Amino acid sequence: MFGEELEEWIPQEEFLGIINTGDHYAIASKGGMCVEGDFIFALKDKIDVSWMAGYQTLPSMEEMAEKQKNNPPFDEASITHTMGPSVFELLAKAKMRLVLLLLILFPVRNI
Repeated sequence: MFGEELEEWIPQEEFLGIINTGDHYAIASKGGMCVEGDFIFALKDKIDVSWMAGYQTLPSMEEMAEKQKNNPPFDEASITHTMGPSVFELLAKAKMRLVLLLLILFPVRNI
């Protein structure tokens, strides 16, 4: 979006899942292990609070505008580079299908 190189995303094979049961109690699982208790709730709360803290300070509108000035997020060249030239053909077909669907649902009548 900002002209930066994309990083390949490789999903985790195992992940930690923690479910808050709503009564200061939580259940955690990872792989074949499962643990539950109020200490799991405290762990989840600590993880959530620290994760949300990363969203308390956002860049100013001026900073974002400056970043986007030279890197428009949806220009034709970047879309073609990322998704290939056929993406515009697919979009055109999708628009035509939408127009046909709208004409079927809401036919134009001469008055």
